[in-house]
Amino acid sequence: MIITITCNPAIDKTITSGNEVIFDVGGKGINVSKVLNNLNIKSLITGFVGKENKNVVTEDLDELELEHHFIEVDGRVRTNTKRIIDNVTYEDNEDGPIISNKNIDDLFDKSSKDYTGKANVQYPNGDTYSGYFKQGKREL
Repeated sequence: MIITITCNPAIDKTITSGNEVIFDVGGKGINVSKVLNNLNIKSLITGFVGKENKNVVTEDLDELELEHHFIEVDGRVRTNTKRIIDNVTYEDNEDGPIISNKNIDDLFDKSSKDYTGKANVQYPNGDTYSGYFKQGKREL
């Protein structure tokens, strides 16, 4: 099993030239798990998810039958909006929730208790952002 760690998941909203709206859940670790799933490789997605709209992420992953165990944090999962006009893409990417030291400790604790010995590979990735310190990312 490969464990992917998504530090800052996103709800990607794309508006096409024909005003079609497409929603997709992503983030570097989630995207890696989607590819692994297409290759029939088992993975587990962990990381942080904003409490206010976590269901958008978890329901999408459930529909794709991707296993996930997130640490819930205060705030919302960010929305990245892309609008395509005359073959030009305009992007507006929101910031994600603030991740506290306690949130990071919770992920470390969960990882060491629940995942030790169960994974062949852990894939930590994602952007650093407000509240998420670089030392914590190195430790992940």
